[in-house]
Amino acid sequence: MRNLIAATGRDPKRVLTTVPGGYLLDTAGGSVDVVEFERLAAAGHRALESDEPALASSLFADALDLWRGPALVDVAVGALLGVEARRLDEVRLGVQERRIEADLRLGRHHMLISELSALVARNSRHEGLHAQYMIALYRSGRQGEALAAYQRLRAGQVRDLGLEPSPALRSLQRSILMSDPALGAPVPAYSQAV
Repeated sequence: MRNLIAATGRDPKRVLTTVPGGYLLDTAGGSVDVVEFERLAAAGHRALESDEPALASSLFADALDLWRGPALVDVAVGALLGVEARRLDEVRLGVQERRIEADLRLGRHHMLISELSALVARNSRHEGLHAQYMIALYRSGRQGEALAAYQRLRAGQVRDLGLEPSPALRSLQRSILMSDPALGAPVPAYSQAV
């Protein structure tokens, strides 16, 4: 680590100092990726809550662009850092889920299918991602695939956990079965003004 700091031209002993219980990093007024990520994510959450999905999607995407892989992947982690790494990975997934929510509100369902397909494969018990995947498929004219995604999740949960999907997910499945108009793609703002 000190070699990497030296490559920046700063004195490694001034940038990374040993203190009781660990190390102290002096960023000299710069930002740390995780702090910038959390700032952008918080702004994205506020934008989504204020019904500004385009701004929210952009802020969430900027936050996610700061990531290059799993949290703390190149750091030797003990018990405490392991917990923090898992927390950061969960926060990242939550931000990704909220960005997808914003994109669904914007009618970008076609663009989300491949991303959601990979996410549900990696997160086979995550009902929120499955719901988003089902909605994206349904809005893309792929009702059968949306129902098949539900059945795969349900079969895995019943087999492995003895649990049925949540009431919200079962309700979504029924809405897809009935071709509920409420599930239709939102009309982009520019089309509403015409």
